Amino acid sequence: AGLATTDVAMYGGVATASLFPNLEKAVIRAHIRFQNPNGAVCHSLAQNFREMDPREANAKRLDMPGQFAYMALRAGLYDEDRVFLSEVWPAVKRALDYVLRERDRNGDLLPDMEGVMCSYDNFPMFGVAPYVATQWLAAISAAVLAAKLLGDAEAETRYAGVLARGSEALEAATWN
Repeated sequence: AGLATTDVAMYGGVATASLFPNLEKAVIRAHIRFQNPNGAVCHSLAQNFREMDPREANAKRLDMPGQFAYMALRAGLYDEDRVFLSEVWPAVKRALDYVLRERDRNGDLLPDMEGVMCSYDNFPMFGVAPYVATQWLAAISAAVLAAKLLGDAEAETRYAGVLARGSEALEAATWN
């Protein structure tokens, strides 16, 4: 198995991010080196952090971009490290924009499941999966905060709109 899997690191890395922020930032930097040109992110890093297993970069898992964005922003927002936020911001926007451009089939600003494609469980789901969508909206919410902190008014406005419309779509999809 690879190291620093995006899904496990997102929810299991809170202690690392809190107690060893430089280690967390190093892991984020390693993930950025392996980000696909279209913005998709890899599932995990190879054991030497210098090579990527092509099977890990297949962009099949729909939750990875939001998890990566959330982790990267959490690492910078935790201590308001503007230097780190500036460093990771382009990769975060690539990951978020990838989902909006290529993984939102119906235009509701939420990622769309089409079978087995997330870390939550290995069974087919279709449409809005609350697990994936809530992680996605958490990443978008963090992006709004980071954009404001970095003075990126265009991204702040854009992601605030995604957060508002995506939240409405999630509520409609899951409770109606």
